[in-house]
This record gives sequence, structure tokens and C-alpha cells, in this order.
Amino acid sequence: MRILKKSLAILLALTMVLGTIGVFAAPEADDVFKMSFTADQTSIGQGKSVTYTVTLTALKDVKTAGGAGITIQYDTALYSAEVLEILAGFSMDTDLTVSDGEIRFAPFANYPVSDAGTTMLKIKFTAKSDAATGSNVPFNIVESADDMIMDSIGATLKTYREDVPAVNILKAFTVASVTPGTKTVDLGTEEADVIAELNKMEFAVAGANTDDKGTLKAENWVAKEYKKDVAGEYTFEGDLVATDVISVDAVNKATVTVTVSKIALTADMVTTALEGKFMQEAGVTKTAEEVVAALPQTVTVEKNGYKAELAVTWTPGATLALNEVGTTAEVTGTITGADNFEGTAPITGTVTVVPAEVKDCKISVSGTTANSKPVVTVTIPASAGIVADKKIVVTLVAKAALGAEAGGTAEYTVTEADVAALGDADTFTKKIQFPQSIKTMGFATGDKLALSVEYDGAKLVTDTAVDGIVDVKVQPTSNPTGAPGTITPAPSTSYTVKVAETTNGTASVSASSAMSGETVTVTAVPAEGYVVKDIKVADALGNAVEVKDGAFVMPAANVVVTVEFAEKTEEPTEETTFADVPAGHWAAEAIDYLKSVGAVNGKTETEFDPDGSVTRAEFTKMLVSLIDAEEVATGVEFADCPADAWYTPYVAKAVAMGLVNGVSDTEFAPDSTISREDVCTIIGRFLNITAEIEDKELTFTDAADVAEYAARYVAYMAELGIVNGYADGSFAPKASITRAESAKVLYGLSKTLDNSTEEVVEEVVEEVVE
Repeated sequence: MRILKKSLAILLALTMVLGTIGVFAAPEADDVFKMSFTADQTSIGQGKSVTYTVTLTALKDVKTAGGAGITIQYDTALYSAEVLEILAGFSMDTDLTVSDGEIRFAPFANYPVSDAGTTMLKIKFTAKSDAATGSNVPFNIVESADDMIMDSIGATLKTYREDVPAVNILKAFTVASVTPGTKTVDLGTEEADVIAELNKMEFAVAGANTDDKGTLKAENWVAKEYKKDVAGEYTFEGDLVATDVISVDAVNKATVTVTVSKIALTADMVTTALEGKFMQEAGVTKTAEEVVAALPQTVTVEKNGYKAELAVTWTPGATLALNEVGTTAEVTGTITGADNFEGTAPITGTVTVVPAEVKDCKISVSGTTANSKPVVTVTIPASAGIVADKKIVVTLVAKAALGAEAGGTAEYTVTEADVAALGDADTFTKKIQFPQSIKTMGFATGDKLALSVEYDGAKLVTDTAVDGIVDVKVQPTSNPTGAPGTITPAPSTSYTVKVAETTNGTASVSASSAMSGETVTVTAVPAEGYVVKDIKVADALGNAVEVKDGAFVMPAANVVVTVEFAEKTEEPTEETTFADVPAGHWAAEAIDYLKSVGAVNGKTETEFDPDGSVTRAEFTKMLVSLIDAEEVATGVEFADCPADAWYTPYVAKAVAMGLVNGVSDTEFAPDSTISREDVCTIIGRFLNITAEIEDKELTFTDAADVAEYAARYVAYMAELGIVNGYADGSFAPKASITRAESAKVLYGLSKTLDNSTEEVVEEVVEEVVE
């Protein structure tokens, strides 16, 4: 014990002496020990503490034998001191003398010092609450170093000492005010990325006194209605992080105004064609204002997936003589930012004189019986300028009134392929079919009709047409019986029926040609081991002709019949097969499975109606029947869900499980169709029982159309593969889901549940029901 006391005294004496006589630039050859000092902080506030550690390192293999004691002195006006630790074996009660402003250690001897360094003591110095601010060294060693550490014969052991680090005393205060911050981010920046940047910011703070100033960081940021896709200003609030110097009152928060910047508008963002046109009016000159009025008054701009409709301010400045087709004039204008776009951008529009009519055209009509969809064959001189994206518009109305309600319109847009195929030809010919039949358009047998055709706004004129209008007449549907008193059929064209080559079976038709409106029967005989997969009929325009029960009604056009055969698989049972869901149907497997487990039924015993819509009540029954076949007779407080309604037990169970809600507090709307996004929401809620749904990002082209409440469920369902988008990349969230789509979605859900632990699902469902 005595040896330890002497060793510590020698150590501290050495520290004091080196503190008074200065520091060697570096250890010298005859140095035996090195004494170093470290502080746990470089700055402290008034009333705060800094701890110094004294380490002695042996530079040579020498053992201490004795030495004088050591005294540390400090300024009591600045600090109070406390010894936290001394060498093992020493007692702070008997080997340490502490008085105001001074700490005295007893001498020590025969203490081994490691060349790796030995911690000799730790002292905590606490700055007074009114201590003078500024940099200083808290303590000083007052003993001479000559006899601080000695060997066994009393010779002084030379010690190299490093500087004692200074500490800076700062003015301590409690935050009274915080200077708000600002931050600008790009449109589309995620909230998490904004917060990551805010965590790096420092905020100027002040206390009650004028010299109470400093900076603090903040954390735990909360945004107020932040919308990454809407430019504007948003407020973020965070908790200030206190330091030893600066204390924080809970009421003081760091606030930042985050500006989601708008897109700087440029002319190349405009997606609207900046073109206008006038019909030819010989000898007329249009005023500058009239030229401007022919141009689009609003345009669509798009950048990085963001769109806006912007108004255009055109600058009148050009007149346009309309005595020659092809005359053009350019007009300058300006678009001004709105929504997510800012600034202005100059644009240039072009106004062109186009012909009021195109002469030397040919127009013919076929398929004018009641049940036929008319086909109009249009031939236009190439000199009219056959350009991609221009439209041919055909209008068919009652001759007596071109504006009558009865009638219809068919359109065709010229393609790049059309232009390429035209080549050096003198004329361009296209067949255009109306989407409705004569009867559907409201005409009756014998009605006189007027057919008007325009190309890019110019009326097409034939040698026989009057004012560009071609007369046609609704033909009577032929009567194959020829019974007395029937309408005598007008001369009609017979169209060919061609059967495409096929394999794994044979196909034939009841007639190789037929007139429009006649019924043609298709006979398909599969080879051994094969079945009929599909029968398709298409006209010369590629339009599908409806096939029902192996027969179709002949349109006013030549047709091609295609029969596909597929290898026979296991025969489906009668209870899971519907006549309108052939084996090759994309949802056949799903429909058969759900029928087998009692989750779906057909519209009739033989038909499922795969393309039919699904009501809210029907889908609720499908889902509840799939996840738990037992009905729950508990009622619900919806006025349109009476106790005796077939769907009420299913609605009651779904409500109890938290899967569905009413459209209001009193109505469920059982007969309303259900949308694709609502189906995802309902199934997503169910899956959320067994697995936490994380926020997912939508990748569909129409993601912006998905309701906010449904977005994460749609994304989650898409990730699981339960739902898919369409070929164009869209999802169509508001569209009514079909019966086939519903079956496919629920089948995907059953597969997802099969891949999970069934017991866990059952337990959770039971818990929710209870």
C-alpha cells in the first residue's frame, strides 16, 4: 500500500513540475517515462464538467523506487474538483488530501509502469455557473520534477510530459427562441429523403440574454400534409437536440418551411400540336385576331410524368390571305406556368390554309341491312396530302335532318404504315366500318340516309355526290322462306367465308359464301386426344364477329374462320364447368377452382358470364365464402341490408372482420358495381391481418388515378402477383371489375394463403370473428 502511495505522489509531482517548467518538444534519449493528459471534452458550458485522465507510460524497463509527493492546484473561482479514480490499492480516504483549490497525493515507490501505458488517476473539474468564459487549463502541478520519481538509489528518473489540453468554457443558457429554417427540394422528393436533409441542418437559437446564442440540430421531424407531387410550401417540425451548454425547453421546436420546387417551364415540354387551319375561302384575308383564334388556346405540358393544362397568350401579328391552299403563317405566343410548372416560355404556332373540300374522291357503302354494321370504302387522291395522324371521319344520318339524333360516326386515323404503303400511288383507299349496326343507330328498313365523309376537316366530294353527301338506303333483311306477304329482298352482295388451315382437327362451314345477315354454322372435329379450344371469326378489317353456339351472323364483308384445338387434359366435372368459359379461357382454372370450393356460382347452371360486372354484395359473398365457408347470421345497421336478404350474412361477417365499410353510415349499396381498386383494398385489409403491409410504390402508368386509401393495397397486391395491369401498363383503378377478373384475384388470394401457415390464418380469422 505504501508503495502505491509513493508511486502516485511521484506521478502527480511530476505532472505539477512539468506544468510549471514547460514541455519538452519530444522525448529525449535519457527520458524514462512519458506522462500524457487527455480530456473527455474540449468545450463545456458554465456549470458543466470535464474529466482529465493522466496516463504514465514506461519508455525504458525501469521500476520506480520512490519520490516526492505531488500537489495539483486549481482556481476555485473557475472550478470545483473531484478525484474519480486512482490506482488500484490506493485509498482516496487515506492517501489523498483534498482542500479548497488543492489536491495532494502521498509519495509512492516500487510501482511497476507498463510500456503500454498505465492510467494513474482521473479528476473531474466542474466549471462554476458564473465562471468566466474562454479557454483555459483547469489545473497546475506545483512540485519540482527533480525528485518526483526516483530509482532505488535515489536518482531522479527523467520524465517527458505532454501538454495539458485546454478547455473552453461557454456561456450556458436555455433556449428561448429558435430561428426557423428553409429548405428547397425537387418535385417528387420522398418525405424520408426530406427528413434526412433536415437532420443535417443546424438552427440558430437564443436565450433570455442578448449574448445567449448558439446552434442546435433537431430530430423526430413531423410533416404537415406533405405532398411530394404537388409543388408548394410545407411545414416540418422537429425536436431540438440539447447539448451540455444549451438546454431545451419542450415548447421550443425547430421549424422548417420546405418548398417543393416547381418545374421551370420550357417550350419543349408542350405536347399539344401548335397548329391551326382555315378552310379555303377564295379572295378572303383573315385578320391577325382571326388567325390567333384558329390556334389552340390551351396546351398540355409534360415533364417527368407531371402534366398541366396551360393557357396560351398569342400575340396577333399576322394576316393570312386565303386564296391559295397551303398558305401558312407563324404566330408567336407565351405560356405561363401553373400547378407544378413555373415561369414562362415562348412558343410558335402555325396556321395553314387547307382545302374546304377534296374533289375526285370515291365513296361506296356496303352492309346497309338492319343487322349489319356498314362498311364505307373511301378513296382519296394522294394530292390531298396523306399524312400520318390525320383523321378520316364518316358520318351517317337521316337524309331529312343531318343533325338528327339517329345516326352514327366512324373514324380512322392515318398511320405511318399507311403513308409508307402509299408510296407513289395516285390514290389512298381505306375501308372504315361503323361500330354499330344500322338498327342500333336507330334506322329502319327503307330509310333514306346521308353519308358525309371528311378528311382532316375537308369534305370529300365525288362525281355523283351533292354538297359532299352520298345518298344510301337501308336495305331489308332477306327472308329465306319467301313466304307470301314478306318483304322482297333487295339485290344484295354475297360475301365469302374462308376457313383457315388448322392442325389437330378439321373445321368446315355450312356455306362458303353468304349474304349479310345470314347465319353460318361452323363444324369443328378435333383429332384423337384433342378438344376444341376456340372458334374465332374476323372480317376483312380484322374486326371480331361474335360466335355463339358454333354459329355466327354474316357481316357485310368477307370473313375468315379460325378454329384452334388443344391437347385434351383431365375432364372438368359438370359442377365446375360453364359453357361460356372454355378450357382455354384465361380465367378458367380460377373459376373452376372457386366453383369447386363454393366461393362462386354461375349466372345460370351452364353460364358463368365472365365479362359481366360484379356488385359489392356479390364480391363480399365470394371473399367471405373463400376464407370461411360458414355464414354468420349477425345483422348490420345498413338500411339496404335487410335481415332476410341473401347477402346480409356475408356483409355482416365482412364488416366484423374489418374488410368492408358502407358507402355511408346507413347504406352499404349492395347492388352497386365494385371497382378494381376497391377489390384490392378489401383483400389487402384481409392480408394485413397476417402480414404487415409496408408502403409500396405504384408503377402503373395511371398510378395518379388510384385513390389514396387504395394505393398501398393496389401496390401490395401487384407485388404479390394477385392483380395485374393491362398491356398498356395501366391499371384502370376506377373500372368495374368483371366476374372473371374477380375469380382470378380470389384464386390468387387462395394461392397466397396456401403459401402461408394455414393454422395462423385460421387462428387470426377466428379471433377477428370472435
